[in-house]
Amino acid sequence: MIPSRVIGGRYVVVGALSDGVLGPTWRAQDRVTGHEVAVKELHLPAGLGPAEQALFRERLLREARGAGRLGCPGLIAVHDVVADSGVDHLVTEMLDARRLAEVVARSGPLGPAHALEVARTLLETLRAAHGGGIVHGSVRPEAVLLVRGGRVVLTDVGLAPALDDRRLTGRVQLTAEPGFLAPERLAGGPATEETDLWSLGATLFHAVEGRGPFARPDVAGTRAAVLDGPIPVPGCGDPLASTIGALLRRDPGERASATEALAALGPRAEGREGGWWSWLPWRKRR
Repeated sequence: MIPSRVIGGRYVVVGALSDGVLGPTWRAQDRVTGHEVAVKELHLPAGLGPAEQALFRERLLREARGAGRLGCPGLIAVHDVVADSGVDHLVTEMLDARRLAEVVARSGPLGPAHALEVARTLLETLRAAHGGGIVHGSVRPEAVLLVRGGRVVLTDVGLAPALDDRRLTGRVQLTAEPGFLAPERLAGGPATEETDLWSLGATLFHAVEGRGPFARPDVAGTRAAVLDGPIPVPGCGDPLASTIGALLRRDPGERASATEALAALGPRAEGREGGWWSWLPWRKRR
């Protein structure tokens, strides 16, 4: 905890939240509004000059603002991008949540009913984002937040497209784990609606199996499995298992769309007592 640190002259750090590929995320208080926010450090590739840093910031803000205009509850709200000590910081809403990756690591795979609700919400979120011209680019278990009360949220909106801008001389992949990237992405292609849906299929497989569908002991093995290995079938049963399979088709033209996948999952169950989220092992807030 670094209570004396102030980011961008406005956001007072009150605690640590998590570490990521690009840097840590802090819990902070906005001096202007008094609200709690999350502030993610964005350590960019070495060697970027001031003009390229400005290009990244402008691209990120454009992507984030475009997502914000959609008003979709499944996309995290981005408030600001500020520079501090030469490092860009992404400021988002603060949520009482656990990352899907953390929940699975600590408590095991989601049950079928819970996984179905998460799948429906994420598919609805991607459908809304794609309809608004927003491609996420890095759907993965670490980017999915399970919020107390039942909301399911995709984070890192706009980061992957900004980092992948081909005008930057040094580009990094937002996730160090290739097992959640579509084959065409591993082959050097751009992020698209179809690559988001493959990544979602791999993320849902992780949610119900406790591991990625192409996880291998090393990066080279994982890449090879994504590109050429057999596509495993999760043991959660239909309709979720077949829907995951339809998302994990190597040919983007044969991959299920968000609308098709939602139709395959069927309608939500009505009148369930309590919340599907109530079983999650929430940590106490500090």
